[in-house]
Amino acid sequence: FRQVLRDGNASSSATILAAEGLGLAGRLQDVRVLDKRLQDAGDAQVKLAAAESIVRLAATDVRLMSERSLLWARDALASGSWAIRQAGVATLSDRQEQEVGPLIVSMLRDPVSQVRKAAVRALARRNDIGMLDVLKAQLGDGDSTVRLESLQAIVRLAKRLIDGGQKPAVEKVSTWLRDVAQQGSASEQA
Repeated sequence: FRQVLRDGNASSSATILAAEGLGLAGRLQDVRVLDKRLQDAGDAQVKLAAAESIVRLAATDVRLMSERSLLWARDALASGSWAIRQAGVATLSDRQEQEVGPLIVSMLRDPVSQVRKAAVRALARRNDIGMLDVLKAQLGDGDSTVRLESLQAIVRLAKRLIDGGQKPAVEKVSTWLRDVAQQGSASEQA
């Protein structure tokens, strides 16, 4: 798979199959090979296959992340590729260390909506009441899919906090949701 991905003369179908195979059987280090193909490919289907494989590789390593993987994730957040940044956020999403929260929050300003949505999902997984206000700010995002993801994230996080006995701390959420129900788009109201 790696040889095919490095071969600039390989056909699109062979490159797509190699990217998919590497995504299923590869290692996190193979993200570099996939990222190179993502950057160099002219074919949109090749780019999509490489991006999907990058995300798949990152997702398989979440539970077993070592310190080296954490360093990779930090570096990934600064990548020129939105797919690599998204994979970096996904890799950080299960980490509960204090230092990870600000890294994920910084990705809420990413120019690509897919990365912002991944950051919203990651923040909703943290059991931190302070993330409610951060997620509320995303209700004003310019992209409707990010706003919808933020609404869902607020509800999920608030429910977990209430289940954990922090009901008074999340009562403000009902006011936010009421405002969205009155002023939001039809899909946000639903």
